[in-house]
Amino acid sequence: MTSFIGIFPINNPRYVVYTAINYPKKPTESNQRMTGAVVNAPLVKNIIYEMIKILNLPSYRHDNFIKADIKQFYKPGYAFL
Repeated sequence: MTSFIGIFPINNPRYVVYTAINYPKKPTESNQRMTGAVVNAPLVKNIIYEMIKILNLPSYRHDNFIKADIKQFYKPGYAFL
């Protein structure tokens, strides 16, 4: 089983997307392990993009993420940044 969980928007989480896949199929030409990051993360990303469209949520400019101070989202000692 593989799984992955994502939240959005990251600066004010309102939605959680969780996926779990039993017995993920491995492409025959691939030597990569079937993990949540490989199998489920792209699925979660696509689900979030579709939710943004369906819910008509405002888009964010990419440069806003670059300028964001991620330390404001974590209490000191909970994350190494």
